[in-house]
Amino acid sequence: MGEGKSGRRLARVAEAGSLAVASGAAGATDMATLLLIVLLGADDCARCHREQAAAHASSRHATAAREPVFTVSMENARSPWCLTCHQPERGAAGLTCRSCHGVKGQPGAVLGVHGRRLAGVAAHPIVVEPALSTSSCRGCHEFPSPSFDHLGRVTLSPRPMQATVSEMLAHDPSLTCAACHDVHAPRGAHDPATLRKGLRLSARAVDGGTELSVTAVGTAHRLPTGDSFRRLVLSVCDDPECRRPRGQEVLGPTFAYADGVNYPVFDKTLRDGETRVLRLPAARYWRAQFFFGNAAFEDTLRARDVLDDLGGGEVPGWVPVVDAGLPGR
Repeated sequence: MGEGKSGRRLARVAEAGSLAVASGAAGATDMATLLLIVLLGADDCARCHREQAAAHASSRHATAAREPVFTVSMENARSPWCLTCHQPERGAAGLTCRSCHGVKGQPGAVLGVHGRRLAGVAAHPIVVEPALSTSSCRGCHEFPSPSFDHLGRVTLSPRPMQATVSEMLAHDPSLTCAACHDVHAPRGAHDPATLRKGLRLSARAVDGGTELSVTAVGTAHRLPTGDSFRRLVLSVCDDPECRRPRGQEVLGPTFAYADGVNYPVFDKTLRDGETRVLRLPAARYWRAQFFFGNAAFEDTLRARDVLDDLGGGEVPGWVPVVDAGLPGR
């Protein structure tokens, strides 16, 4: 047999079968099970896990290496380090089933939250990991802040760029990521409905200005969380679309370079349940927008690829300023 895809798959699953038999994995000595291990590779998960595979295929995880915000950033960062999360398997469009369910050193085995067998058939050895949703998410949603040199080499700081899992556990140690997110098709900052659910926003006119109130609701982690470029921008404007802001407030982390390393130096994110009241100039309209990417590259992308518009409207209580003119005129 040649070294084509089928040959490599058979070699891989044969190794998995040998490991399963050697370890005494449940059902692994059954001939039908061994045949299933040979026939099924990681690309064939959908044969038995149709619902999960379809959900994953519809997610941004499945296209993580091709999302416009990432590709533009990658062109500038030029470091393969970024691909450890966005394209863990060479040639893939993003994450695959193996990215989260693969077992290091055990080709053919999978990580699962329980040991139940689909329809009573063990198609592969299962390594049980009850906290899989959190441990798997942590690998790419919690890591030190990187800096890249001109060759794309990475230096990691002692402080985190992303700390989403730690933020969640600090809020409630009993939570898992799956408590809020469908792990196969997670909806987060790129989904306006999810963002609106996690925010309570209001505006009102006050003497000489506009008061905006923003509260993080049921997020568990901070908001914004994740990528350092994410930011919630609250604006007051002369026009409904906010093309001409009279004033803005940006909520998010601020990073700066020191000794060649990128450090978070200022944090204006919100804790779950925290309310921030902001005072901005007087204006007729207000608007809330959530941005994803590096502001330096956003003008090269379509608006829908770089922001979620969370709405706004006319400021309650706003009264136009009337210029009465000079006395005697």
